[in-house]
Amino acid sequence: MSDDLNPFASPEGFDNAGFDPASQDDAWTRENPAAMRKVRTGLTLVYFGICGMVLSVLAMALGGIAGILAIMYPGIVVLVISTIAVFVGECFCMAAPAESGARFLAQITVGIQVLNFVMSFVVEQIDLPFQVEVGLNWILGLANLAATICFVLFLRTMALYIARPDIAKQAMMSLVVGVVSGVCFIVIAVLSVALQMEPLGTLFIPVLIGFLVSFVMFANSVNNLRKAITV
Repeated sequence: MSDDLNPFASPEGFDNAGFDPASQDDAWTRENPAAMRKVRTGLTLVYFGICGMVLSVLAMALGGIAGILAIMYPGIVVLVISTIAVFVGECFCMAAPAESGARFLAQITVGIQVLNFVMSFVVEQIDLPFQVEVGLNWILGLANLAATICFVLFLRTMALYIARPDIAKQAMMSLVVGVVSGVCFIVIAVLSVALQMEPLGTLFIPVLIGFLVSFVMFANSVNNLRKAITV
């Protein structure tokens, strides 16, 4: 597969026609270096938090299948720590220079996450009718999706700010693949219920693969951007 068609390629693998690294505007390395270092720290926390989430989910799945609690419990602990690391990393990203245009996106991401946590806590504490609880859980899920979209847009904006359109393209590709997979998932789910046809369930496999591809591309975007910030 050529690098132009490879969604997992490093930034060097993208078509950078018209982009000369030697002539890029490196003003960002001279202005607000402390802020950029905080962003890099934040992205590092987000990246390793994502890696920790993946490992913890695999550990819990393996422990559940094998019935080994000694594997499941550490996986749960790692998942909690990784989730906190991602949130703290997103908070660090709010230090992005105002002129980058990315700070507001990071603030929205963190704001949605905080609101989501508060609402989740309230829902757990109040005895609500089943239909209301299901509806609120859907709202919380959509809020998580909105936060993820805002953070992807943050990655894109920061990448453009440091003159790395290749990384910006990679981030947006992860968003497009994820949105398309999500739409397909909803359509298949609705058709499966409406037509009561179990064979439609097999169509979930390529959709899940699409989600996996989107997730890997997103993680690579975070990793590539943090490496590109060299202040």
